Parts: sequence; structure tokens; C-alpha cells
Amino acid sequence: MKYITKNIIIAFLISSSLSCVNSVTKESPQDYSLVTELIIKNISFQKKIELTACENPSDEKIKSANIKLNDTENVLNYIESEFTDDRHLKLRFTSCDPTFSNTTLELSIINTSFLITLRVHSEIEDEIYYPIYQQLIINDYPKEYDQEIIGHLEFRGISRDNFQEVSLSGDFKFFIERPKGYIYRDLAEAIRSKEKVTKVIIDCNDKQLGEIGKLKNLKSLIFNKGCRNRVFTNEIFQLPQIEILDFEGGHFEEIPLDIGNLTSLKSLDLRNNRLKELPKTLQQCKKLEKLYLEGNRGCDFSNLQYYNTLKELDLEDCNLKKIPNNLQKLVHLENLVLSKNLNCGFSDIPKLKNLKHLNLSYCDLKNLPSNIEDLHQLETLSLSGNPQLEWNKALKRLLKLPNLKELNLQYCELKKIPKELFQFKKLDDLNLWNNDIIDFKEENRLRQGLPNTNVAT
Repeated sequence: MKYITKNIIIAFLISSSLSCVNSVTKESPQDYSLVTELIIKNISFQKKIELTACENPSDEKIKSANIKLNDTENVLNYIESEFTDDRHLKLRFTSCDPTFSNTTLELSIINTSFLITLRVHSEIEDEIYYPIYQQLIINDYPKEYDQEIIGHLEFRGISRDNFQEVSLSGDFKFFIERPKGYIYRDLAEAIRSKEKVTKVIIDCNDKQLGEIGKLKNLKSLIFNKGCRNRVFTNEIFQLPQIEILDFEGGHFEEIPLDIGNLTSLKSLDLRNNRLKELPKTLQQCKKLEKLYLEGNRGCDFSNLQYYNTLKELDLEDCNLKKIPNNLQKLVHLENLVLSKNLNCGFSDIPKLKNLKHLNLSYCDLKNLPSNIEDLHQLETLSLSGNPQLEWNKALKRLLKLPNLKELNLQYCELKKIPKELFQFKKLDDLNLWNNDIIDFKEENRLRQGLPNTNVAT
């Protein structure tokens, strides 16, 4: 058993604060110096404690405490934990008893140091008790998530305002919890975890990638962006429960045919690779709804027609010479991104009866696609970064879209507001940011003419 005894700064602060209080008539206590004992040893948790769930803690967590204030019959019996990246552990013990829920014990552990304070809340102000004596016995230093901490604490504190004393002691145990939405960034940590791991971000050189099959609840697998020349491992494609797969920036030239094994796949991110073609087996992924292909500038997209479950497709900056004709077979497509394809021409666009969102920004457009009026379900359209577009003609055609709600015309070098814009009475949002319009009266007149539209200039 190892004893570590130290005086810490709070002792000086308490002494200084006590000596400066003049409004309290009660005589100040003498010789209050803080005694701190931190003991690390093997502890068996003798007492079984049934936890009352104040805030519905998970049944899979050990969250138990029995810390009793000596001068009351009440018990602090609910633990909340906060564990930061610098290995700073904060515990908050509160009461499940409504009549006593205004009391909180806070225990803060940083490496080999710790501090206990007691806070009593009232409608007027908080009463804080600082330690005169504190002892903490725990089974190990907090090092990582999922670590079980078992301990016993003793505390004697004094109020800085009225010099009243309070004492408490008790046992506790819990797992150090990950915060809600915690993302595992180390595969070894994810495999060790006692939780149901659903999302992992993996380094391209992770040596335990071959063991990824142990994560039976994994839903989202993301490789770090910028990891180049990665090698696919067969284990990735033996996870039929995977729903989100992100291979962005891996410089892959092809995707293994085994990707068809991922029958639960809903979203696939292949942006900024060097794909030459798309695997036909991807059609076996009957739940695939989102496919991101931005930056694959030399890819053959002829197999797109087989992915007829898609609702969202990103073909930004793919060096398209023309819009693939097979897109019209994607009958469920709702969101299509074609931005930054400067050489495409866009003479027409596939008839997609369910298309709601279309991005044609930075495409060097001079005219809109000839059949854009046929997109009757279109709700949002981005034409930003197309300064050469013939606006009067283009806007007249867009007026024929019955469901258009958002129109983005940023960076179009507009020097004045086209008169046709005053007729877009059904728009929810009109974005004219970063243009050359300097007629503020005209801007105000546009806002008055479109009272139900959020106009950004």
C-alpha cells in the first residue's frame, strides 16, 4: 500500500479566504491545514448497493455509490462521470431523494492529485464546503475509458462563508463512461471496449485491421482522410451489418467486387480517389441510398445505372464531358450534385421525376439545360459561380418550376438585380451573396417585393 500525502494550493486559498472574512461574528477556526491522502491498492467492493436511477442510467454501466453525510440520514447515490483527453476525471455524486437533490459532491482526479468539494444549492446562493481533510482509496489511477474504478472516500469540509463543518464518507464504483456520441479512433480501443461499438475512425496503418470482424455491432467505418495507397483487407467486406463506409482520399483505382457482400450498406464515400470504374456488384447493396464520387476525374460511370436505389449522388469535379445518360434510370434520385464540371455543356439533364435538389454551381454555364422545366419536384437549385449565364432568359424558365423553394446565385458577378427575381413569390430562400450589386435601394425593394423570402445579399 502506498501513501501519498501532500499539501496543495487550495489549502493556502482556504486559509487566505478565512483570514479575510470580517462580517462573520463567529470566531474563525484555527490551524485548518488541508490533509490529503491518496491510496492505491486492490479493493474488493464488499457492500452490494442497489442504485436508484435518478436519470435513467444504462443498465450496462456500473453506477453505484453509497456516500453518506454523517449529520443527516440522506445518501448521495447517483454518479455522473466526465473523462477528458488529458486524463482528468470528474465525478459528481448527487442524491435521488428529491428533498436532498440540492447537494452535490464533486471529486476531481488529475494524475496523482485529487480534490473533493461539496456544494449545497439554495434559492439564494450556493454554499461550498472546501476540504480540511480528504482521503481517497481507489483500485487504480484512471487511465482510459471502460476502466472500472472502485473506491472509498473520507471528507471533512468547512464553509468559507460561515465556517460550518460537514463530514461524509462512503464507497463507490463505476465504469469510466464515454461521452454520448464518442467516436473510436483506435481499433484496439474499440475491440477492448465493453460497449456496443457502432462507429470507428481508423488510421490507414492500423495493425489490428484484420480483427475488425470482432466488432459485431459496427455500423459506420471511416478511414482517416489523406491516408493514401491503402490496401483493402478482406475482413472489411465480411461485415454485412455495415451501413456507412468512407474511403475518401485513399487514391484507390478500383473497389473490390466483394463490396457487394455489404448488404446493409446505405452510404458509400469514394471521394477523391482515382477510380477507373465502379464495381457492378455494388447493385447487390439493395439499401444503398448515398454515393459520393467527387474528384474521380477519370472514372467510367457506365455502371451507375445498376444502382437504382440511390437517392443522393455526388459527381462534383469528375471531369464529365456530358451528363451520363444512364442517370435517368435512377428513378429514386432526390439529390444530384454536378458542380465543377466545366466541360460538360449541360445541353439537357436526365428526366428524374423525384429530383428535389440540384447543384450546377461552377459549371461555366451559358445556358440552362434545355429540359430543366421538366423537373417538377425540384425544391433547391444552386447556380452559384456561373457569371456567364444569360440571367433574364434563365430566370424566366425557372419560374416554371412549381416547387422551387431555394435559389443560390452566389458569386455570379451580378451588378444589378434581374427584374425576373421579383416574380419568385414562392421562394423561401434567395442567396445573392458575393455579387457586385451596389444599389441598396434595389435590394430593399426586392425584400419588400418578396416578403415571405429570406433574401441574403
